[in-house]
Amino acid sequence: MGTPTKDVLIVDDDAGIRNLVAVALARAGLTCDTAADGINAVEHLTERRYAVLLLDMSMPRLNGAGVLKEIRAFHK
Repeated sequence: MGTPTKDVLIVDDDAGIRNLVAVALARAGLTCDTAADGINAVEHLTERRYAVLLLDMSMPRLNGAGVLKEIRAFHK
């Protein structure tokens, strides 16, 4: 199965929330990537695996439910 990662993807359209969460998790020793909307999140998720996805459900362009639908589609 491979080595467990400490990678987290933080998805939120509010830059302040994204940055605050990323800083807190980085201080705890986790590696964080961020995305400002659902479309950018899907791009990240197709490029690498994450141990944790922190996902805002209300975002422009593609909301959290849309991101989850995309994840299910490419993990079938």
